[in-house]
Amino acid sequence: MNAPIGIIGLGLVGCALSKRLLDKGFQAFGYDIRESARAEFAALGGIAGDSAHAVAQRAVVLLLAVFDTADVLSILEGPTSVLRESRVKLVIDCSTGDAHALAALAVRLQAQGIAFLEAPLSGSSSQIENGKATMLLGGEAS
Repeated sequence: MNAPIGIIGLGLVGCALSKRLLDKGFQAFGYDIRESARAEFAALGGIAGDSAHAVAQRAVVLLLAVFDTADVLSILEGPTSVLRESRVKLVIDCSTGDAHALAALAVRLQAQGIAFLEAPLSGSSSQIENGKATMLLGGEAS
């Protein structure tokens, strides 16, 4: 079985990514502030969490499909950081982000033993769902 994946942000992009991951046999845990998004995720076969922190507690890989770098920093390093007591070993950020802020974040996460990939997507949610979008990766090659 593949490593459990947590997905925070179940909007158009997060939902499209979720569908692909679930179709490929990944165990996926998801959270969104909108209850309707969590219900849609559960209907796809994912396991909806009642908080972002609860999702991170069950995941080894954490995929962020949130709006921007401010959201990423809030989720990962804010007062209610999802990384506290988590098993996360890899964070994949699909937001449109600030490259300098994300590079600095990657260094801070690496010091905690967590790898970080900047992975914005080029394409619509339907292209993502159908495997036709492009993911632009930035991070350590390992």
